[in-house]
Amino acid sequence: RLNACQMLLGTTPMIFLIIPLVLAGACMLKSGQESESGGIYSNISSVMTMLSSVVMIAMGIVAGYHLETVQQQFKAEIERGDWEKDSQEDEIIRAIEEDSKQSKVYEQVVRWNLVPSWMRALLYFGSL
Repeated sequence: RLNACQMLLGTTPMIFLIIPLVLAGACMLKSGQESESGGIYSNISSVMTMLSSVVMIAMGIVAGYHLETVQQQFKAEIERGDWEKDSQEDEIIRAIEEDSKQSKVYEQVVRWNLVPSWMRALLYFGSL
């Protein structure tokens, strides 16, 4: 179960991306509504759009840096394939293989061509 406070704290940096976009949209709307002072709002809208692009690029660079740091920190585990391995993974894989074997046997047993001709005819005419 996840802690709501930690989730909210973790998504807080997205505010820095959202605020310039909201302000750009608000200024764009305001510039369309007011004819005499619409020019300044249009300019502010353009600046906010560019600012949000810069913030998005900066956030991408920071995220890439931290991804690279984690990859270097767990390099040996990643190469072995043990990084973030689920403790039940082997059991689940065995269950999937067993299920696929059972489904193949089931498909062989219930094939249409194994049904006697009189039964096929009865089923066909019964469906009409």
